[in-house]
Amino acid sequence: MADEAKPRAVAGHGSPAAKPEVSKQNPFGFVPKRMRTRQQLEGLADQIEQNEQLMKRIKASLGSGDEALGWQVMDELTKFAQSIDPSIIHAEGTRLMVIILRRLKHF
Repeated sequence: MADEAKPRAVAGHGSPAAKPEVSKQNPFGFVPKRMRTRQQLEGLADQIEQNEQLMKRIKASLGSGDEALGWQVMDELTKFAQSIDPSIIHAEGTRLMVIILRRLKHF
């Protein structure tokens, strides 16, 4: 049986007039940045295409049906792009792969 001397907690949403305060500060301490556009990444894609070994790996992965190889090549491309420009994020690596695949007329 519940102890009558103890206060009971009541779950609720509060009054409709009371709105929670939302902080505009970023709690994680980083500033989000916008991804580069395709046009901004074209020059970097040119430099990636000059890496013959990476281009051979990309071409070998096309149509191979080996998903693990595709992911490995994607990571290699992103790491290579980051070696040229350390500010490249993973999503931009994916965008670079799309640019290169379009140049190869893969899609």
